[in-house]
Amino acid sequence: MAAYHLGTGGYGQAQHVIAARTGATIGRAQLTMLAADLARWVADFYDQRAAHADGLAGGDVLMMQADGKGIALRPEHRASTRTDAARPGIKKMAEIVAVAAFTPAVREPADIAAPPARRQEHPGPAARDTWVSASITDDIPAMIGRAFDEADRRDPRHVHQRIFLVDGNRQQISAIAEHAKNRGLKVPIFIDYIHAAEYVRRAAVALHQGKPPTVASQWSDGQLLRVLHGRAKPVAATLAAVAAKTRKNPNTRHLDLSDVDRAVTYLTKNHQHMRYDKALANGWPIATGLIEGACRHVIEDRFGLTGARWSPNRAEDILKIRAVVVNGDLDPYITYYKHRYQREHHLARYDPTSIPDLGLTPAAALPE
Repeated sequence: MAAYHLGTGGYGQAQHVIAARTGATIGRAQLTMLAADLARWVADFYDQRAAHADGLAGGDVLMMQADGKGIALRPEHRASTRTDAARPGIKKMAEIVAVAAFTPAVREPADIAAPPARRQEHPGPAARDTWVSASITDDIPAMIGRAFDEADRRDPRHVHQRIFLVDGNRQQISAIAEHAKNRGLKVPIFIDYIHAAEYVRRAAVALHQGKPPTVASQWSDGQLLRVLHGRAKPVAATLAAVAAKTRKNPNTRHLDLSDVDRAVTYLTKNHQHMRYDKALANGWPIATGLIEGACRHVIEDRFGLTGARWSPNRAEDILKIRAVVVNGDLDPYITYYKHRYQREHHLARYDPTSIPDLGLTPAAALPE
C-alpha cells in the first residue's frame, strides 16, 4: 500500500489509506525511509528481466523518446549545477525516457496539415507496451543509455528498426548519437514536429502584426507544409528573408521580430533532424506525445503539487516508485523486493545448509 500510494499521491494520502485499511499509524519519517527502501532495487529489478522480443511483429519499430521536467527543490538543495532555465536555482531538471513498440502507419505531409476529419481518416502509429524511467540524479547520457538498454532487452539481436524522438535538446541529441555509435546502430533522430510548428507559428504572428489572425495562420500553414516535406532549412531562409525585408521597410521596422530570429536559428540548427517526409513515408511518428504524457503522469501530477519542495534523494525515490506503478510493474516488483529482502536481510543470517529446513527455498532461488 505504501508503494502504490506514494507512487500515486502524497505522503498524507498514504498515511490516511494505510491507517484506514490496517489500523496502523505510520509517520512521515517512517514513510520516507520505507520509500527509500522500496526504491533501492528498482534498477536491479529491470536489469534482471530476461531479454526477449515477445510482442514484436516482423515489421514493428522500437521508439525511444526523452525529455526533462523541473522539480522544485528545498532551499538547502538549490545550489545545483543543472536547474530548470525557467526557474534557475529553484527547480532541478529530472530526466525521463520512454520506450514503446509500434506498427508503422504510412502517412503523407498533407495528412498532418489537413483538417481534423482527414487526420482521423489517416491515424498515426499507436504506441504499445510503454516503459518509462525517470531520474533527478542521473545525467542525460545515463538516462539515454537506460532507454537503449530497454530497447536491447526487447530486441537483443538488433533485428528491429529503432528511432528516437526529442524536443531539440542538444545534449540529448549528442548522447543519442554516441550511444548508437557505441552499439553499432543507426538510429534516426527526429525533433518533435509540434515544437517546430510552435516556432513557425510565433514567427508568422510576428511578421503579420496588425493584420487579421487568419492571415498569419494561413501563411504559417503554408510554411509548415514545406517543413513536413523535409524543407525546414529553406523555410528558415524564407523567414530570414521576410524578416530582413520587414526591417528595411520604414513602416514596419519598429516591429519586434525576435520570434522570427528564434525560429530561423531553431530550424537552421535542427533541420537535419526534421526529415518528417522520411518519417511519414516509413510510417513513423513525428511527435513526442508519448514522453509528454509520461512527463505529466510521472512527474507533473506528483511533483507539481502547489508548495511541494523536494530533496534530490527523496525525489529520486518517489520517481523510481512512480515509474514502476506507471509501467504496471508494481506487483512483480513487490514480489521481487520481498524475496530479495528476505534473502539479503534474513536468510543471510543462516547457515546456507540449514535454509531448506526453513521452508523458504523459493525465496532463496531468486536470481542474483
